[in-house]
Amino acid sequence: MAFVRPTFQPQNPAKSDCRLGWLSCTCFSAAMAASFDRQVPKIVTGCEVRARTGDTVGGTNLAQVDAAVKSLTGVDLSVYYRLSWATFAKFIDSGMGGILQGWYGPIADSRFDAGRGFRGNHAVFVPPDWAVMDPLADGRAAGVYKFHAEPYPRSLLRDFAGRLNIAFDGYRALGDGLVYAALTRDQVHSYSLAFTGGAFWIYELSAEGKITGRHSKRFSGPTSASCTIPQFYAWPGHSGRTLVRMLTGGLKGQYVGIPQDTVKLVTTP
Repeated sequence: MAFVRPTFQPQNPAKSDCRLGWLSCTCFSAAMAASFDRQVPKIVTGCEVRARTGDTVGGTNLAQVDAAVKSLTGVDLSVYYRLSWATFAKFIDSGMGGILQGWYGPIADSRFDAGRGFRGNHAVFVPPDWAVMDPLADGRAAGVYKFHAEPYPRSLLRDFAGRLNIAFDGYRALGDGLVYAALTRDQVHSYSLAFTGGAFWIYELSAEGKITGRHSKRFSGPTSASCTIPQFYAWPGHSGRTLVRMLTGGLKGQYVGIPQDTVKLVTTP
């Protein structure tokens, strides 16, 4: 799987020269995600992302870093709350990179520990080969894991993600099999829809990402446009559907169901 791996960015203030470095794991993960999305070693630093959020107290969330990265670089991440682990893994395997949030305890108990006793909420960047880029993993002391592009076990990352603390006070885990993540574009494959001409279905989605209805659209002749990787969406009261979101053309931003007789998904390595 060929791709440009972003430059590892440690959050450690002694290495990043970022005063809020220890509080900025999501920002540093976002900087690496943005670089991966543009397929360059480094397009922005974690410290620059932190500064653009305007938040100088505590950690940051996915929505904050998504807005900051877009403002700084134009990279538009896709933020998901309570995404299924299976879907997250499918996205990563397909060629996307992802900021993954979780609770550090499982990693602290593994040989990948870089926290020196830290067991709170954290964020890492996961590229398509699963060689996790943990902003803590700078090898700053004996016993601190140092990033060297080694894949992490998926079971470990699933545990990390599912145990994310979502309580304002105390501890309440997100839940096994669920994920808070922000994903880049697929940088290993590209996808498009080829329309042969004729009628096809376009689907409407709620703010929660569930199908609310559909309507028919027709092209008089063949055409094509780029789209996202297919994803399954629930449709309350109906069977769910596999949809793609159109990225270019007259249907940009709309969701088209696949498979359909007049629509074919085309994958380019």
